[in-house]
Amino acid sequence: VVSSVIKNCGENQAKRTSIGPYYIGVKCTNRSDLKNISIFDDSVIILIGNLRKIGNEPPELEKLKEDILSTPDTVLKQLNGSFSIVVATENRLLVASDIMGSRPLYYSTVEDVILSTSPTTIAPFISDPNIDEQGVTELLTYDVIQGQRTLLTEISAIPAASYISATDGTVDVERYYAWEADTGQKEYGEKILDRYRSVVKADMATVDSQSRVGMYLSGGLDSRLLAGVLSERTTDIRTFTYDANPGGGENLEPAKKVADSLGLQNNETPFTPGEFAKALEEGVKETGGRFSCRHMHNLQFRSQEIGKYVDVIFRTDGQGNLFGEDITPEALQNARSTGDAVKFYHQREKSTPVEVVDEVLNTDVDVTHGLYRMADQSPYTNPKNILKDLYYQSYLPNSHYRSNIAGSEISYRFPLVDKRLLELSAGMPSSERERNKFFISPLKLDLIRRFDSGLESIPYERTHTPPKYPMPVHAARMVIDRLSKFLSPKSVSQNQTTLYDTWYRENEKLRTVVDSYLEDAKQRDVFDQTTIERLRRNHLVRNGNHFSVLAAITTAEIFLQHVDKGRNSIVNR
Repeated sequence: VVSSVIKNCGENQAKRTSIGPYYIGVKCTNRSDLKNISIFDDSVIILIGNLRKIGNEPPELEKLKEDILSTPDTVLKQLNGSFSIVVATENRLLVASDIMGSRPLYYSTVEDVILSTSPTTIAPFISDPNIDEQGVTELLTYDVIQGQRTLLTEISAIPAASYISATDGTVDVERYYAWEADTGQKEYGEKILDRYRSVVKADMATVDSQSRVGMYLSGGLDSRLLAGVLSERTTDIRTFTYDANPGGGENLEPAKKVADSLGLQNNETPFTPGEFAKALEEGVKETGGRFSCRHMHNLQFRSQEIGKYVDVIFRTDGQGNLFGEDITPEALQNARSTGDAVKFYHQREKSTPVEVVDEVLNTDVDVTHGLYRMADQSPYTNPKNILKDLYYQSYLPNSHYRSNIAGSEISYRFPLVDKRLLELSAGMPSSERERNKFFISPLKLDLIRRFDSGLESIPYERTHTPPKYPMPVHAARMVIDRLSKFLSPKSVSQNQTTLYDTWYRENEKLRTVVDSYLEDAKQRDVFDQTTIERLRRNHLVRNGNHFSVLAAITTAEIFLQHVDKGRNSIVNR
């Protein structure tokens, strides 16, 4: 069963067929998507997303189908773009993801081979689903499930740069691409900017001339660069800004200045505890419970309203990570073993202390077990490359693409899903990587300066300093900003209070929704009800900030309730 679960599609926008043992149903958002489905007498090929025309033209779908079935490793390695591909014949099913897993697909092989864009739609067809204790532990620790796990042991994500092949009831998973670092460091920033311009241009070429184009614009450096490069192609772009990450209005003014400087339209979109509470369940359902709800910014607008304004959104998912964030020079220098790589990743990405997670869960799980498993499966032996591969194979797919609230009526373009950019990122000079949390990635500052269009004179949201100023000035402003927030009355102990921490304390509507799910979660064997209640009460009286773990518990409970309701619906029918 192949199901692209995109809502609000009429029957005239759906295609259904059966090939051998496979029933295939695809719902699409617009006519251009329908052109990416080819049904033949004895086979079908479905392309979700887009293939880029850089160098050679992408093959026609029929030829692509035959080539993939014949030599999948060779053919998939040659493709470039943001895509998932499904090929079905009377005796074989082959499903492939792009190099970053930007178009997520999930599968189960417990009873039949069931495939979908969300775990939520697969779960009802599993007669006896089991909670994946490792997955729950990772969700509470990192705010996102790592690797290919989900909250159910019977459902997995198709890995990035990989494909599954199902024949006669046997399912194999193969990785078809392993990056090779480009270590040529001469004019590194110029190489990055040139390639970035090329992929944005190529992605623009896949957009119909009648489509309305938009993007999310913050006061940061990643979206600023994308806005600048897009404006080189057209200024008929609508940008959207919401007050978050960081909040308190820090995003709004620099974003508007960037848009005005480039001649782009800018809209501030609503981001309130009320709209968050209203769209919470749908956000968890769309992401299959793999991503904590506290990172689902601007939920209602993204999932229900954005289609009124644009047809295509260009996104910067993963740009900061590929352009120097997260992996520090010190981490690479100290990575002398697989354990070093896993330890750094774990320490860098955890959002809740392990001891707190251990208290909340009635399980005996080592949260790093999944990371070690991925490291052991990596094609690399050098610990430095294993560390990079953990980010490319787990962090990027899970924290960005599998967490994307797809929306109901629009298409997406992901310029960062590009082999050349990935290889350049893997070979990044240490001097271009951020040194610690008080330093910005030097590469990101360099790219804005190289762009040279006035964007370097507009203050960066986190340092309130224009990118044209040298790194020491930004670092000093970062330290001052963090110190002032630390000393603020709103700060609790050494834990900086986030927007969601405050919302949960002060907004009754949101607190009522979250508390109802926390009460239900207490009844599950996997959770310790006494600990949940203690953390909830401590948070409300400002004895620590605990919404991180409470939000993850809420996410898990919402998904598990969707599973229960879906199974009951299937049984009743």
